[in-house]
Amino acid sequence: MPALSAYERPVGAPDVDKTLTRNRMGYFICFDVSDDSMASLREAMAVHKMLSDSLEKAQTWSRRTLTPHIWLVGCQSDKATSEAEVRKNDRHAQAYAEQHELIYKTTSARQHKGVNEVFMEMIQAISSRMNLWTLDADVDAEEDDEDQQACFSQ
Repeated sequence: MPALSAYERPVGAPDVDKTLTRNRMGYFICFDVSDDSMASLREAMAVHKMLSDSLEKAQTWSRRTLTPHIWLVGCQSDKATSEAEVRKNDRHAQAYAEQHELIYKTTSARQHKGVNEVFMEMIQAISSRMNLWTLDADVDAEEDDEDQQACFSQ
């Protein structure tokens, strides 16, 4: 079973391998912190497990020093109808993050709370781990040219 096969490929023809995990330096796994059913958080946990399994299998990221940053981000904190919903999701997300050694942040784009900070902190975290962005990956020149033409954020 290919990495993260439960989700559609982001770019490229189906016969071209464009996995989400190849040569990435950081990931945000986002969920709706206002979801009282906690389905969004459970989905984020499932994505984290698939991502971790995929990274573990990839030889490039096999050493702990080359592991990309993975952060759990609770979004839409302003959308909750009750503070209890957010606190419940917050507690479970924080416990999951601690158990799996993830950074956990809460944001609200509508209220402009935490969004810029999360991105800036991720950039600083990646910058401080020099081996992530100076890694000389084994990439075909042709594939490298394709990647430069199709720039996007995941």
